[in-house]
Amino acid sequence: MKKRILIVEDDRVMGEKLIQFLEKCSYATELVTNARAAYAVLSRPTDRFDVVVCDDNFPLEPHTPLSHACGLEILRFLRSSAVRGYQRTPFILHTSDDAASFRRRVTEEGGVYCCKRFVFSFYGLFVLIETQLASVVA
Repeated sequence: MKKRILIVEDDRVMGEKLIQFLEKCSYATELVTNARAAYAVLSRPTDRFDVVVCDDNFPLEPHTPLSHACGLEILRFLRSSAVRGYQRTPFILHTSDDAASFRRRVTEEGGVYCCKRFVFSFYGLFVLIETQLASVVA
């Protein structure tokens, strides 16, 4: 069975490119383009994702259950007891924010930081996903 990846990316062009690449790597993917949709998909009791790849900054949305429309908040939600079964799911936060304090916060919250400004490449993301999936199995 193919590993399932949820892509949370508000830039549709980038999201579609990620889907094309990851599906060529034999992953099953689903794209959502905002924090509200991410919250809804991750709350579905019938769906399970093996990895979440998430952008950090989203346009602010009214009536979102998250306090801020950002990837770090989605990570916090995912790690909370509100979503059963996702406490150890690899969460890759890809962003252009390269501040050391932000990287530290992502790691402290249980995510993996990936700076797309300097090191982001599709192959690099593939290696990161494979590494994270292997660490969950181990």
